[in-house]
Amino acid sequence: MQCSVCYSSNRHGAIFCGTCGAMLRGQSTPSVSDGNVCQSCGSVVPIKFQFCDTCGQPLGGLGPSSKREGSAEVPVPKKLATGGQLPESFGGGRYRVMGLLGEGAKKLVYLARDTSLGRDVALAVVKSTLTGNDLIRLRREAKAMAQLSDHPNIVPVYDTGEEKGHPFIVSQYMKGGDVETLAKRSPGSRLPVSQAVGVAIQVASALEAAHRRGIIHRDVKPSNVWLSEQGVAKLGDFGLAIVQDESRITRVGIMIGTATYMSPECAAGGARVADARSDIYSLGAMLFELLAGRPPFIGDMVKVIYQQRHVPPPKLLEVVGGIDPRLSDLVDGMLAKDPNLRPQSAQQVIDALRLFV
Repeated sequence: MQCSVCYSSNRHGAIFCGTCGAMLRGQSTPSVSDGNVCQSCGSVVPIKFQFCDTCGQPLGGLGPSSKREGSAEVPVPKKLATGGQLPESFGGGRYRVMGLLGEGAKKLVYLARDTSLGRDVALAVVKSTLTGNDLIRLRREAKAMAQLSDHPNIVPVYDTGEEKGHPFIVSQYMKGGDVETLAKRSPGSRLPVSQAVGVAIQVASALEAAHRRGIIHRDVKPSNVWLSEQGVAKLGDFGLAIVQDESRITRVGIMIGTATYMSPECAAGGARVADARSDIYSLGAMLFELLAGRPPFIGDMVKVIYQQRHVPPPKLLEVVGGIDPRLSDLVDGMLAKDPNLRPQSAQQVIDALRLFV
């Protein structure tokens, strides 16, 4: 049985994908003689799986599980990539840590159980205590996402807090993983055109809602787009967002964002302020990568930033044969160096992309 989200093969009767956790159109509860034991529903699933294909809960390092060795159950260690055990809880015990979802340069993201409301959540905590601009940026992320939490394509924020001097943000747990991982698992690291365009439309819808409220994301990329268990794409991580009616917290000359998807005006790091068209450029770079299996520019950070500013991107049609020329023209236009030559709103992008679904 093939997953419609990550296209992995699953055993007959699976209800959830064992690779990405997305819901399948299952038939019956599967069984297997040996493997990982799901602590949520008690099913035994193949060792290679990261998610229980009966109830969809994380297994192994992503959640509370155990592995059978003979008749004994041996707990799976839950450790950080940098060593050490996971914390037990946050928020005065309300959020019980179940496992580690991911670790970045500044944040740790845990899978946690909200014991008050009885639901799984993603809890992002900053590694070090924050002061000044970093703390302001984190609070703005929570504020920006909270303002947009009712949008179906934006990861909703549930709560914020601080634990031993470390701020944290609690948001919806996205069982389908992120789009970057989805693409890497696909043949040639490329998504089918309809799927890539579908993701881009949903991200553009999130951007359109954010832009209407004066919020510029500034870090649109596949790893910041998450999938629900039904495969719905949601934009998250507004930590670099600018709220246009508030003062800027970055100094002139400082670049903010990820080089691979950074617009030329953001890469310049000068006085030109990012606007909605900067997010459109980043979305174009992301869509280019989902369709081509590689981003428009490749190299180390310095080289990529230089190319973003000075080198015309390759034409999508020249990189991927068989792409509709109209889709190639749209992506090429989103990657225009001059913001005035790009689509001027996310809604324009949505209207244009709908032709290819």
